[in-house]
Amino acid sequence: MNTSRILACAVAAAALSLGGCGGGGSGGGSGPTPKPPGPPTPPTPTPLQYSIGGTATGISGPGLSLLDNGGDLLSISAAGPFVFPTLLSAGAAYDVTVSTAPPTLACTATGASGTVAKANVGNVAVACKARTFTEAAANSAGGNSVSGQVAVAADGTIYFATWSNVASTGSGGLYSLAPGASTATLLHAFGGSTSDGGNPDGVELSPDGSTLYGVTSHWGTHGTANAGGTLYSYSVATGTYTVLVNFGATPSDGQIPFVPPIFGSDGMLYGTTSAGGTGGFGTAYRYAPATGTYTDLYQFGGQPADGAAPFALIQDGPGVFYGASNSGGQNNAGTVFKLTVSGNTATDTVLHSFGGTIGSQTDGSSSYGVVKATDGRLYGATFSGGSNNLGVIYSLNTDGSGYTILHSFAGGTLDGGNSWGGVVQGTDGKIYGLTMIGGSANTGTLWDMDLSGTFGIRHSFGANGQGSAPQNCPITMLPDGRIYGGTGPGGPGNNGTVWSYQ
Repeated sequence: MNTSRILACAVAAAALSLGGCGGGGSGGGSGPTPKPPGPPTPPTPTPLQYSIGGTATGISGPGLSLLDNGGDLLSISAAGPFVFPTLLSAGAAYDVTVSTAPPTLACTATGASGTVAKANVGNVAVACKARTFTEAAANSAGGNSVSGQVAVAADGTIYFATWSNVASTGSGGLYSLAPGASTATLLHAFGGSTSDGGNPDGVELSPDGSTLYGVTSHWGTHGTANAGGTLYSYSVATGTYTVLVNFGATPSDGQIPFVPPIFGSDGMLYGTTSAGGTGGFGTAYRYAPATGTYTDLYQFGGQPADGAAPFALIQDGPGVFYGASNSGGQNNAGTVFKLTVSGNTATDTVLHSFGGTIGSQTDGSSSYGVVKATDGRLYGATFSGGSNNLGVIYSLNTDGSGYTILHSFAGGTLDGGNSWGGVVQGTDGKIYGLTMIGGSANTGTLWDMDLSGTFGIRHSFGANGQGSAPQNCPITMLPDGRIYGGTGPGGPGNNGTVWSYQ
């Protein structure tokens, strides 16, 4: 065997093998050295997040719940520190509000909103205290029967109107009541003549607190003791009283307004009259304080296709208003309506006609106003109807669907009846309203109801010489949860009172 030849072939094969793996360098070497792997890409750092919290005082049981930014819910049942479950990044906004509170407590939050810095927020203070009912006599300056809603200024001054019995005219007066005072100051005695209005119904304070606006139901240039009416202003700073509009100027003009107008988001005043208009069923109007321009927006048509005698309006976005009428509709028992304003006119959509039957329940009759609650539904109460003909509390969607009777008033010491005035939603999420009868003295109540339908009486009017039978005196609800209102009779001299529940 030729060993040397075999060995030579083996060496040649090995050389070919190494050359095939070398990568084609001209020198036949092993090629460039591969680069070592670089450092790994670092992960994106998670932004630092911070807690929102504070301290609660005055709470010793269930019922208090807070919201941060309208969605982060925290329930508190004892005094002490608290922290919301959701953390926020630096630069995020926080806004802590009281969602619900125990019925006997008024709870407020301070230091409750801001922007998160690079630290935990721990200075939100939630203070709860027992609710108290206080009142002052309205006849201390000669007035009789507080009528319509009261207005409360930033400094705590209460402004209100009485229907009659100012000594000089007998046609009512406009008053102020300083914080802590028991004696009201007469600002204007209504003339009850063709040069002034008579029998005022409530006041509205301008957003800047400078001017009061209100209406009288009768008199004025085109009125009488039972017709006409005026829209007026009163400067808080200068004491200047001015008649702005004399209702009833033409046969188609509105007359007899029973509620003051509200400020719209455009700075204009929007209101209703209970009578007048082409068919005599009432109107909706607009007044521009900046220019003095008065516009008839809509004339109600009455039964069966439209409401009649409309009362208070609420706004729900530009040009959109909701309200209730005392009569008209399919059963002439009133309506809930939507008013859409475009330019100098408005269209009316009837969302519900009262007075029929809802399943096996008897519907209410004659409503005086609605509120849009945080669940997006409209809530209101009626004067009569229902299973006991003492009125109902109801709710419905803003398109008119889903109408539901939540409570039929039953009167007696544990319930109320005959709700005359609108309703409001409190900072605790509950709906509040008034009745003329029922309660411990059978002279009216302040009631509340949560959105699930749980009903309760917060105060019974008329005991121990207090004001009684609140009528056409809608509740004024302040942002901090304080409630104000008036009564027609009751109090010293049986001439009515101004009250607060806070």
